[in-house]
Amino acid sequence: MERLLELAAAVGDQAEVYHIEKDGTNVSIENSELNEIETTIQAGYSLRIIKDGRLGISYTKNLLNRDELVRSALLSMEGGVSGEFGLPARSALRLFDPYVEEVTNLKGSDLYDRAAETVGYLKGRVSGQVNVHGSFGVEFVRVMNSKGLDVAQRSSFYSIFSSVLYPNSETSVWHNHVTLGPSSVPDEELDRVARLFQAGLPEVNAPAGRMKVAFLPETMFSLLWRLEAASSGRAFYERISPILERRGEKIFSDILTIVNDPTDTHRFDTRVFDDEGVPTKRLPIVERGVFKNIYTNLDFAAKLGLEPTGNGFRTQRWGGEEIALLPTPALSHLTIEPGQSSLDEIIGNLDRGVLVLGVLGPHSGNILNGDFSMGINPGLYVENGAIKGRLRDGMVAGNIYETMAKAVMVENAVRFSSGGYFPAVVFEDVSVATRG
Repeated sequence: MERLLELAAAVGDQAEVYHIEKDGTNVSIENSELNEIETTIQAGYSLRIIKDGRLGISYTKNLLNRDELVRSALLSMEGGVSGEFGLPARSALRLFDPYVEEVTNLKGSDLYDRAAETVGYLKGRVSGQVNVHGSFGVEFVRVMNSKGLDVAQRSSFYSIFSSVLYPNSETSVWHNHVTLGPSSVPDEELDRVARLFQAGLPEVNAPAGRMKVAFLPETMFSLLWRLEAASSGRAFYERISPILERRGEKIFSDILTIVNDPTDTHRFDTRVFDDEGVPTKRLPIVERGVFKNIYTNLDFAAKLGLEPTGNGFRTQRWGGEEIALLPTPALSHLTIEPGQSSLDEIIGNLDRGVLVLGVLGPHSGNILNGDFSMGINPGLYVENGAIKGRLRDGMVAGNIYETMAKAVMVENAVRFSSGGYFPAVVFEDVSVATRG
């Protein structure tokens, strides 16, 4: 990497080398039978050169020909991509590795044993097909640039993903237990999956209308995706955000505080610097309902005349090789601060409502504007504080700036799900369409 950086710096005004290595093992158990054990190893290098205000990029999976990698980056400048930002200099980082060495000594058979343990526990409590997918691995990220920056971090992960399928369907209740190192899924987490699954076995028709809706942690990403789009430095620079002039104003219920915090050491995916080498930090996006901050990478921070917030990541929401992607503004470590109510208290408070355990089509509607229209799959219908069964068909629709202004209860615990760590949140007066 040092030699590549030296070559790139000699022909550009600024240069950066990004390196990532991933080593992982996956185990899949479907319908209680071993389906697959797979090990993957990935590595790559990405080069960015800034010269005369233009950005050149190239990438490779090895460093066999550094000169060619530099030439490719220079040729890519013909695309006219703007590079009018400065790379970060060396800074005082509190470097640490969220890493458990034991993970490197694990075997696929060790993971299978833990996954089979989870299958056995659930099989004794549910009457549906049990699938369990386990994975563990190590990731190493290093960023160097021509301003003297050289930061690296190693992290580990260990995951047990459990799902129970309803008969004759692909609909399931699921849970993802993720930690830094080997651990069993706590009984109470599996008991929650079993209890919700069993409660949803009878299919029911329910009247449509406006009612209370509880988005569980597994589905909160579908709402926060809209906030992420609107609070991005890109949306502010292009002046297309619906909350462009609303910093310091109340946009949601005051029981909601939404924070992006890569430095939270209670998470498995802690990062002390982003993919551009900028120090990360705790960044409140919404605080007690008030819109507080936008988030940026180096590029959009410079365009807006702001300091970068350390949110430049090579995101893979739509797939693609990580080293082939440019760092963009991303909220990769979101959380909603927990409230005061247990899940049982939330259910007991619903006179008529729906628990949204899964969604279909979370991308439907104008995401930037905050609109959503999603299938509920599965959704549990509740009357007078008791779950009556699983909705045969259902859809939920609205706009997050109306819906999240009507949050009335927040669960007192957070769980890992797509996009972050979230509690269940209850919103009142939400439009629900059903078969009736």
